[in-house]
Amino acid sequence: MSGERAVERQLTILRSMGGLLFLVVLASSAVWGQDNMPGSSQPAPALPAPERLPPPAVEGDGRLALDDVLQMALANHPGLAEAAARVRAARWEQLQVGLPPNMRLSYLASEVGNDGRQGQQGGQVAQEFVTGHKLQLSRAVAEREIAVRQQQFATQRQRVMTDTSLAFYQVLVLQRRIELVEGLLTTSQRAVEAAQRLFDAAETRKTDLLQAQIEGQRARIDLIQAQAAHAAAWRNLAAVIGMPGLPPRPLYGSTDFDQPRMSWEDALERVLSGHPQVGAALAGVERASAQVRREQAQRIPNIDASLALQHDNATRDDIAGVQVEVPLPLWNRNQGGINRARADLTAARRAVNVVELQLTQRLAEVFQQYETAFQQVERYGEQVLPLAQQTLELVGKGYEQGEVSYLDLLTAQRTYFQVNLEYLDSLGELWSSLQRIEGLLLDGSLQARDW
Repeated sequence: MSGERAVERQLTILRSMGGLLFLVVLASSAVWGQDNMPGSSQPAPALPAPERLPPPAVEGDGRLALDDVLQMALANHPGLAEAAARVRAARWEQLQVGLPPNMRLSYLASEVGNDGRQGQQGGQVAQEFVTGHKLQLSRAVAEREIAVRQQQFATQRQRVMTDTSLAFYQVLVLQRRIELVEGLLTTSQRAVEAAQRLFDAAETRKTDLLQAQIEGQRARIDLIQAQAAHAAAWRNLAAVIGMPGLPPRPLYGSTDFDQPRMSWEDALERVLSGHPQVGAALAGVERASAQVRREQAQRIPNIDASLALQHDNATRDDIAGVQVEVPLPLWNRNQGGINRARADLTAARRAVNVVELQLTQRLAEVFQQYETAFQQVERYGEQVLPLAQQTLELVGKGYEQGEVSYLDLLTAQRTYFQVNLEYLDSLGELWSSLQRIEGLLLDGSLQARDW
């Protein structure tokens, strides 16, 4: 029974060790700004609710507009889910770095077997006390990391929207191209039929009939190429929005361009102001600055305190011991860590300028494409297309009056459709460059990258 009473006595004292240990180190830890106590914790970070988007509101005939496709991309693109998960991971990391070290509980036994006795047996409780507000500073560093991840999420979201817009207009232009080529094929088929009738009536030469047949075959080849390009563009669009199994559907939209010409200054202002990569670089500066303060606080040593209680079975005495350990910062005052953090801060500040210069450099190339395509579209719309239309009308009237040959008529028809296809290609280039500028030069949402 005496042994049982001894065990109960030890357990009673062990229950009070936490409070005793707290009293032992309270005064000394206050000197270094101790910012945690055993058992303290931070609340779990609130997780953002998943983005819920309404279903696409397609046209009555099943056509998809740009807004519909963008909604589908934002709801299904795996890159957005990946970026959102990284934001959540950063928030949980902020929680973890702010938690204090766990209390340590040890079993002690000494002089066991001396004179056939159980010796001194008992337990020890120990706690490391973090000083210098290092936990608070670590949370501040992690908070800036969250800001960086949030900017990365915004970057990925813009990449998805830009890629979706580019793919949408690519399909839309090819959809319009198929319509033009189908019109050319219909005209060519009618020309073959007309040439056959004229040849049968001995009113035209064999070469005119052969030329009409050649034009008809060329139109068929053009249609096959346009259909193949459209199928590939649709598969690209389906992959970009995260729905690779989406069957082809007609798109709703206009390829006509009626927007005013953008100046270089306006384009540069749009790209640089509020760009998420610039925001991420600025957040990186804040993170590096917080890390400097965290490394400076690392010079303040933590306090390691322990309280032990043993029962001496030889003397029937209860023995208590207290130990407080503080490292002396004589040689290691975290000089390397502080200077490394300061160098990282300098690099982070320079990185902001590098990002802005990179964006300016990339914009120069895209803006050149935009200006060239704009001038081409303007020239085609105001001069080339009207001339081609006028030429076709004049040649048609001349053919009816017997003033021009049937071959001249076929050439004029072919030229008219070819000019329209070239105009459509210029529109595609113009829309592509404009979407890249409006998308802040952010694309490549499915490309691997180092976050």
